[in-house]
This record gives sequence, C-alpha cells and structure tokens, in this order.
Amino acid sequence: MSKKKIIVGMCTLSEIRESNCIFIDKTRFIEYLENSAGTKVPVFLR
Repeated sequence: MSKKKIIVGMCTLSEIRESNCIFIDKTRFIEYLENSAGTKVPVFLR
C-alpha cells in the first residue's frame, strides 16, 4: 500500500481520489477554537 498525501488546495472529491490523497475533516475542532482555545482574537480558518 502506498503512502497517501494530505491534501492542500484540492476542492473536489474526484481530485482527491485521482491523486491518491487523504482528506482529514477537522470540522469538530471549529467550536473548540471559537469557544475554548483561550484566545480573545478571532480564528480564521482556510
């Protein structure tokens, strides 16, 4: 099995599949960053 790369800048599932990459969903961390990260400045996610 070959190593998969973590994607940066790909926006379609077909691009991810064709490039043998892996998508990591970090949606569950957004609430933590907004409410519990101990910062008083906004967090900008890309």
